[in-house]
Amino acid sequence: MKNLIAILLLFTFGKAFALDPSHFTITRVTAPYFIVDGNSPTTLTKAYVGFEIKNNSNSATTYFGLKFTISSIATSVTGQNYSVVSPAGGIINIGTLAPGETKVCYYYVAYPAHTTAQGTFNVQLSDNTAQSKTQGFLIYNRSSISANAGGTATQTITSQDLIGGVITDDIVYVVGNVQNGDENDFQVAVSTQFDPTKVTLLSTKVIASSIPGITSGTTDSLYFISGNGSNGSTVTVRWTFKISATNFTTYLLPCAGATSGATNYKYALNTSLGQGTPITVSSSANPLTITKTSDQTLYGYNSIAIFTITINNPGIYNVSIDMITDDLPAGFIFQSIDASSDVSSINSTNIPSNGASGAISFEGGVSSGTVTSYVVPAGGSLIVKYAALAPSYDASNLTTTARDFVGITEIGAAQNTVSVSGTLPIRLLSFKANRQHDAVLLQWTTVFENNSDHFDIERSAGNVFAKVGELAAAGNSVNNKSYSFTDRSAPNERVMYRLKTVDKDGTFSYSSIIILPANTQHPAIQKIINNPFVDNFGILFSSDKKLPATFILSDITGKTIFRKNEQVENGTNYFSFDGLEKLSPGAYIIQVIAGESNFKSRLVKL
Repeated sequence: MKNLIAILLLFTFGKAFALDPSHFTITRVTAPYFIVDGNSPTTLTKAYVGFEIKNNSNSATTYFGLKFTISSIATSVTGQNYSVVSPAGGIINIGTLAPGETKVCYYYVAYPAHTTAQGTFNVQLSDNTAQSKTQGFLIYNRSSISANAGGTATQTITSQDLIGGVITDDIVYVVGNVQNGDENDFQVAVSTQFDPTKVTLLSTKVIASSIPGITSGTTDSLYFISGNGSNGSTVTVRWTFKISATNFTTYLLPCAGATSGATNYKYALNTSLGQGTPITVSSSANPLTITKTSDQTLYGYNSIAIFTITINNPGIYNVSIDMITDDLPAGFIFQSIDASSDVSSINSTNIPSNGASGAISFEGGVSSGTVTSYVVPAGGSLIVKYAALAPSYDASNLTTTARDFVGITEIGAAQNTVSVSGTLPIRLLSFKANRQHDAVLLQWTTVFENNSDHFDIERSAGNVFAKVGELAAAGNSVNNKSYSFTDRSAPNERVMYRLKTVDKDGTFSYSSIIILPANTQHPAIQKIINNPFVDNFGILFSSDKKLPATFILSDITGKTIFRKNEQVENGTNYFSFDGLEKLSPGAYIIQVIAGESNFKSRLVKL
């Protein structure tokens, strides 16, 4: 129940190691052939191909920023070509792979209507270092006969009308007379009316089987060598897709193939389905909104700008997105991701590098341990926050646009406009904050004040700044002027401060933001992780000493759900509470009693 994790490991991106090809194995999880109807070759010309990438358990290295690519496909017959239909460019983000972890990458491939062609699929695993692992897989076209030996199929489909949501297709394949050593393979979408850019195959799982050699519970494997079975045996495969677009209808038409006799290979389609079972997603299936803001509208030369992209989800389901892009204003240089950003190097396959300019992108695709990206929680938001350096020249009305994507579909855009000037109400030389017992002392120094009126001191413990004090400015001065202000109502949690410097004519500008860590001189809840939650949540709890703590979860009527006694260590502690999937949706209260301190926070179960 308890996982005490060093805070350095929880929030610090792993060291970048040059990729060692020997640390990885790449395995094909689909059939080594494509089914081609020997009598009517154009009947089937598209199928899924899957590859499993594993960070070998004998490797002690966790890799970050991994990408898997079908870099080229060579054909054995001139003019009979193979191609990747989806994803675009043949690139799939893997992100992070810890030792022993695997990721399966599925591609929708077009193959020639030719019974003897063979394709060599050249794949590459790479990261942000110069090293990579390459490998080739031969997949041949197999002449087949249309018959029921491969298994007719029926479908049960569940679909969310939600971009970034999930479709599951439980397909029951009825297989013919199964013999020992027979080959069996399964597909889900061979219809000419299927569009793989609208839905993305995430995973497969055998959820029931009466065939020896095809084991229930097998994940991401679609090619099997069976044992002896009876005529009419069945296999049920659950196919899980992510919805990658809105306002479309596409068709899922399953197909299965199997050995028949000593030499024949037969496949089966459920002809009663026509082009397949339709999947329709409406034009209103995107609940997300996106905004882009800056901490100032006017920046001084070489000052630090803080840009914030917020993606809000007012819906009742979590939504997974794949990428966020942004444009830096002309002349601005990317510095770093802010510590308060939900998007970070930990949950990203790719982030901008220090010194980047122009178009930048943040790419998700990570699924490692408890980290999955990028998820916009139901009723919540996902925030990208980063710092950029302004240029040393005047510039006006620099408008830029941030966008978010699911697959290749842009689902929202937001603009922001800033300017740069060498003439500001005041020039700030320094700005710092320090805790003093239960208060915070802020100190700053200015030079070259020109017609300045006053300073507003603003504080934020989240995303919104509020005024907590005001000091008169010098007005006009060419000398250094020092100021100080004591915030006696500052909370113990992590807070941010900024100065709003106001001129006598009402114009104003903001200082850079300074971040003050949480006051760990007393026990305190630092953060609730996974709130709202589905089956688990976590608590970051800090203390300046070792002491016992009791965690009590109760519903809004006061009924206790559980009571856990834990040991809090000096520093920052992480406690994980799992196995809560059976709780009814609604509001709950988590109470933490540590020593003489008592804390309560509200949770929401989805």
